[in-house]
This record gives sequence, structure tokens and C-alpha cells, in this order.
Amino acid sequence: MQSAKPLFKGWDPRGYGITCWNIEGTVDGSMEELLIKDSWISEGWTPEYGCFEDAAGTPGIAALVDWEDCVQLRHEGSQKPKSIWNRTKRRLVSSRYGSPVCNFKTDLEFLCVVSDAIDTHEELVEQDILHWDISTANILVIRSPTIPWHSILIDLDLAVMPPSVERAPVNCRTGTRESQSINVLDRSRMGVPTLPHSYLDDLESFFWVFCIIVTGYDCNGKRVEPPPECIQGWRNADKHAANAKMAFLFAPPLAPVDLTWGKQVQRLFWDLRRFFMDMTLLVSDVAAGRSEMTMEELFSKRVEHYKTVRGHIKKAIDAIKAEEKNDHPNILHRGSQSPSVVALSASGAGRRTPRCDQFEGRGHRGACSGKGYALLHAASSVGRT
Repeated sequence: MQSAKPLFKGWDPRGYGITCWNIEGTVDGSMEELLIKDSWISEGWTPEYGCFEDAAGTPGIAALVDWEDCVQLRHEGSQKPKSIWNRTKRRLVSSRYGSPVCNFKTDLEFLCVVSDAIDTHEELVEQDILHWDISTANILVIRSPTIPWHSILIDLDLAVMPPSVERAPVNCRTGTRESQSINVLDRSRMGVPTLPHSYLDDLESFFWVFCIIVTGYDCNGKRVEPPPECIQGWRNADKHAANAKMAFLFAPPLAPVDLTWGKQVQRLFWDLRRFFMDMTLLVSDVAAGRSEMTMEELFSKRVEHYKTVRGHIKKAIDAIKAEEKNDHPNILHRGSQSPSVVALSASGAGRRTPRCDQFEGRGHRGACSGKGYALLHAASSVGRT
């Protein structure tokens, strides 16, 4: 354990109580930088380790080392408060990667990170996994010349695996407010029809992540001070956040993107805005029955929707590369990376394969590796909350 002090600790007793530690441990005979994550999971919620196991081998997804259920908190009988759910404290150990997307260094790197994260998200959707919490904190920047992608998508604790990803329930209280879609936020409005949470909502969340960065940071990753008022509005209560996003989408400021960003990113903003403005209107019309298109017909265009968004971003990436080809030959891969990341490859080689026979009689195990069980207890002196 590098430090007994948590890297992150959630204090809301009604929330997930997520606590994380950075550690170094031996996995398959080599030292790696790892992350221990404790959280309280409500009964009936899709287990995060299940999503990790189903997504194993998907480029751009964190590698799960091990997991276990530590403590169960149950309330029995008629005295159980309605607002209290049976919960399980679950511990996951995964490889530790880069830093959040807001730590990008160049405009080109930022766009490549977002583009690759969208690719990863689409692959998850094809496996009937809906992330549900696309945010600036859950998209990590990867910088390594040995890895052919530029981002890692983390935190599958809110992910859902319904029979169809187009039929997931809508919960405006689940996720990161500033990057939630308007359709999800509208769930808080009495009498406003909405569609089930779908890939379109997560795809729109990528747009809000893009907007948070290009309005709140300059092109070199420096935070704009004071923060734009629009971002503050997106963090308000549900219906107020929805109003703020509608205003930004349909009546944006004359120059919403920070002026340090080049013309390619400026154009990309307006291209993406046009797509999501049209999609917001269409989703609203379909939900209210004002459109001849049905929900099934809308969701059947999933491949086309991803292709359109990805096409806009790729156009900007190609244009920036053409402009900077001779000036920044190594712009995408600066600095070094941890051994845990270098061990990965595009085909998924280097990911941990289940070896649960080594843990017979020791309780639940996920995608285990040789030293996984010992790593789970590396934090035994801390985090017993």
C-alpha cells in the first residue's frame, strides 16, 4: 500500500460510499500499479464485476484483477425504513491507468481520447452493456507508444445490462449531473414524456463532456477562470439543469468555445451541436407521440448515429493532423506510462484471464489472477467502514 489515505472517499451515507486507494502489487509475476475500489451496492443492482467480465478483451476498458464481497448490511422485518436498501460492500481491484480527460495536453489528444472512448462505448453497447455515467472523471487519457488507443473508460458501477440496452430504465438521480442528457434530466419533470435510457443518452453525455472541456479549458488543458456560467447551470437540480442545457443547445452564446481552440474544434462544436439539437427534438417528439417514427425505429439507427458523431470528430482530427503534421510528429504519445498499461495490446493480450481455481473455498471471485486474492486484502488495515 502506497498510502493509507484514500485517493477518493464518498461521504454521502445514502450514496455508494465509494472509496479508492492506489497500490502497487504483483500480478502474474510483475509489479503493477493498481486501484482498490470499495463501494456499497444496493440489492438487485447489476454487479460491476459482471460488466467487467463480460467486457473483458474490449479495447479501452480497465482490466479487472479481482473482486470480493466484504460485508452485507441487511434490514429485516416490518421496521425497515422505506428509504433504506439492503446493501453489500464490494471490493474490486483493477489495473490503474492514466488521468481524467481534463488533463489533456493538446487539442488533437483531446479529440482522439473522446473518439476512442466513443468507440469503446459502442462496443459495450453491442454487448448489451450501457455505461450510464459518461463524465469527465470516467474517461482517462492514455499516453503510451505501445497502445493503439488513447483512452480508458472506467467505472462500470452504474452500468446496466438489461435484456436490451434500448430498454433500460430512466433515473435522473443516477449519474453525473453536468453530463446527463436532456432526456434523462426531463425525467424529473412531472408530465414530461421521456424515452428509456438508451445509447443515445450516453452518446449525448459525450457531447456534454466535449462542451465542458472546450468551454471550460483552453486548448492546452488550462482551466478557464472564472468557470463559464453555462457549466454551473448544468450542475443545478434536475429540471434547472435541463433548462440550462436546452438554452445552451438551442440558443448558445456567440462564441461558446474558448478562443484558444483552433478553427477545427470550433467547427466541430457547431457540427455536434446541430446533430444533438436535432436528436433532442426527435427524442422529445417520439416520446410524446408527435413523430411518425417509433422508438424502435429510432433505436434501429444506432450504427448510423455513432457513425455520424464519429465522422464529425474524425474530420476534425484529420484536419488538425494535416495542419500539424510537420510540427508535432509525436503529439499523441508524450511521457511514460505504467507497466500495467504497457502490458495491454489491441487484441486484449496481457489482460487477466480467470484462474478462480486458485481461490477455491475463499468466497466469490471475479476475473482472478495469481496474486489477486492477496491484493484484495492489501487494504485490510484501512477502509473498514
